[in-house]
Amino acid sequence: MSVFVSWQFGFVFGMDSAHRTIRNEEGLIRYFSLFSGIFVYVTESKLKEMHNAGFHVRCCLAILAFCIPASLFCQVKIFSSDSVNLGDWYDGQRKIIRSPDPYIVIESGDKIFLSRDLGEAKEILRGGKASLAVDPLSNVFVVYVYQGIRIAFETEPGIWSPGRLISDTAESVSFPVADCDGSGNIHVIYGITDTTVRGDRFLSALKYVKLDQDSVIHASVIYKTDRWTHPDTLVHYHLATHLTSADDAVFVAYQLSSDSINLGFSANGGAEWREAVSFPGTRPTLSIGPGYYYPDIIESETFPVVLYIDLEGNLANGLAYYSMGHFDWMGTRIIHPGPVETASADDVISPARYSLIFRKEGALFHAYTEFFGDCQVLDTVAEQALASSIAYKQFNQEKVDIVWIEQNSGIHELYYRWFSKVPSGISGHPGPGGLSLDVDPNPFERNVRLIIRVPGYHRVVDLRIYDLHGREVKRFEVIDHTDQSEIHWDGSSGDGASLKDGLYLIRVTSGNFSAIKRIVRTGS
Repeated sequence: MSVFVSWQFGFVFGMDSAHRTIRNEEGLIRYFSLFSGIFVYVTESKLKEMHNAGFHVRCCLAILAFCIPASLFCQVKIFSSDSVNLGDWYDGQRKIIRSPDPYIVIESGDKIFLSRDLGEAKEILRGGKASLAVDPLSNVFVVYVYQGIRIAFETEPGIWSPGRLISDTAESVSFPVADCDGSGNIHVIYGITDTTVRGDRFLSALKYVKLDQDSVIHASVIYKTDRWTHPDTLVHYHLATHLTSADDAVFVAYQLSSDSINLGFSANGGAEWREAVSFPGTRPTLSIGPGYYYPDIIESETFPVVLYIDLEGNLANGLAYYSMGHFDWMGTRIIHPGPVETASADDVISPARYSLIFRKEGALFHAYTEFFGDCQVLDTVAEQALASSIAYKQFNQEKVDIVWIEQNSGIHELYYRWFSKVPSGISGHPGPGGLSLDVDPNPFERNVRLIIRVPGYHRVVDLRIYDLHGREVKRFEVIDHTDQSEIHWDGSSGDGASLKDGLYLIRVTSGNFSAIKRIVRTGS
């Protein structure tokens, strides 16, 4: 391993076989090592000076002790232009995904550019309003607008074929979003706009297409409006989509008016649609949580989460429960005070926690939240961001990729940076130093043992039980916990009434540790 020392640029650690070098228009070389996790900018001329001056030395463990976490240095400028199409940057679309390397898409003029693995952004297609998707085999798809909705994929490394048309060319289309399921099928949702009412552009329909790489499997209409009876429907609607393979269900959240969000689903893979719930709010984004806490895997259960901005500008989320065609709305809650301008959710880390980004007073923040807790800000990504996107369906469950646009001296610049998904000390799965919760028996009829394990002494351990509407029905406190504690619950609520049969969620918290478990009561 080599170390280059610069009094102007700090340390650059790198293993020769692991170096990645990226040159840009400013003549900078960006060195970073996948092995050491150290990242820094060094000019080519400065690098030569350091070599000539004999600063090329061997690294030792003593120097490694001074390594700074890579998240402090991993900001990369991907693209710069004076004609970036900010109007084509929609928060509900995926501008970055992993496959497993980062893919980043951006529009400038009528051209679409793509950066792969933090390399130079290269022109790949004509068009705009691009959104990314990735399938289980790491194939990347670009869904975009160019004389209709089109989908394109890489035929050879670096070669993108012109996108295949998947909408009617006579339709005026807007902002497609896409995702892939576990079988490799591609799901696309997009809006149709109408200009015949008062000369303005209004949304007339929300459409869905399911396809594979070769052909369209089927198409359907999610929502259709009457242009005369609903003249307040906005063309700049906000659409968030996400998929789950549980029971062939597809979920979509969308905003059609200035103050209402709809959450809909299809139980048969998108052939037919049903509106599940409508509630006040704006700018929805959707994520899906599995209905289990490892290793208790119940694949037929999911928890759709809608992250949105309420009518007072606060950041809020709504939670639902879905299993085998059965849908329950569990309610909404404010998770961070406003004024919040935009927000985007990442995949759920555990059944009760997910990463997100949000913009407040121009600054971009990375955070995480639990379904029944407040939003915890982890990092300030940028002091001033014009637009942003967070990666979905990452192969790396410990980190999150974020891209955003800044404006400097009239030039729009796209930056990339990764962060840890959760703070130190919080784990999505039980493990050394973490907290775990066991339930015995499950399902239960009259009595159940709730076994809490967290190493060491803790003055208070908090356990709360919620019904599927998000209401707290019972609370326990364990005082002076050491290593393991056990609670016996008879299925009663806080006021002593016997709870009805059904599914409940148990959340146990100790300091920065938390765990969620599902429990089913039967035969009461």
